[in-house]
Amino acid sequence: MKNALLITFLFGFLTCYSQNKSELIIGKWKFEKKVDLRTTQEKIADKINEPQIIESDEESDTFLTFNKTDNYYNEKEFGKWEIKKDSLLIYRKVSKDKEHLDKKIRDKYLKDKFLILKKDGIYFSKPYSLKIKYLSKEKLEFGTEKRFTIWKRIK
Repeated sequence: MKNALLITFLFGFLTCYSQNKSELIIGKWKFEKKVDLRTTQEKIADKINEPQIIESDEESDTFLTFNKTDNYYNEKEFGKWEIKKDSLLIYRKVSKDKEHLDKKIRDKYLKDKFLILKKDGIYFSKPYSLKIKYLSKEKLEFGTEKRFTIWKRIK
């Protein structure tokens, strides 16, 4: 009888405190800092092996907002978001007025899947993936064990 009560209590406790990542990420997040724990040798090897990597430009006044309708925005852009496995996929909205959306180029981008045309006629970029290293009610980390960014939830 004691075991049944203990199992019931633990199951109820874990259910109350477990939220999925899509629920936890909803809200406004402020960039706090970049962390790079790689050795000098690892940094050199990364530059040789992955020269196309562009450093992110987050600053202390960078914010990300994710809402319940799967929209996101920051100071520069907006679009849609979704979480698949341990990654946040960001689909940036592309303005129809941009000069790179000339019909010929737009058709090529759609064919090559650089652009996605949604049912409502809005264009989005190919999704940008951010690996979620850690996510709680107060803290969000994107990246790997040795290289990541830290974000804090704000009201």
